[in-house]
Amino acid sequence: MINLAGKFSPEMKAMLGVGALTAGASTLGNIVTGQAKDKGPGRVALEALGAGALGGALGRRLPATNAGIMEMLEQHPMYQDPRAMMLGKRGAEAGIVAGALGAGGLGGLLGGGVANTGDLVGIPGLQQAAPMDPESYGSSNSMGARYKQPTMQYV
Repeated sequence: MINLAGKFSPEMKAMLGVGALTAGASTLGNIVTGQAKDKGPGRVALEALGAGALGGALGRRLPATNAGIMEMLEQHPMYQDPRAMMLGKRGAEAGIVAGALGAGGLGGLLGGGVANTGDLVGIPGLQQAAPMDPESYGSSNSMGARYKQPTMQYV
């Protein structure tokens, strides 16, 4: 793995690992759902960056959280049985994974919001989809909306 010196080594490893996991999950989610082709490359990158940053912030706390959970499990009388202890560990791990995925999703939303701001300013590559024509007649979801006649007569 990575050899990092100092007392922050476990936190750095967890932060980098969870940050990379959530950034990759954000990008993979955009590709699998087909949203990547409707988004600019800058938007996909900003969503992944936001997911990675929030996931990394969560990952930094994982070693301390894990130590606290293990201490709690070792002291609780219910977990003196090795099978119950293993079940408690697996439940805690599932909760941590769910928290990391939630942080990745929230970070992706924050990155998308930053991309929306960049799109409003006009930065290329951050657009989400084809722009709508605000001057077309009728509802934007009706067939032939561009060819409708206006319903109001101006005199």
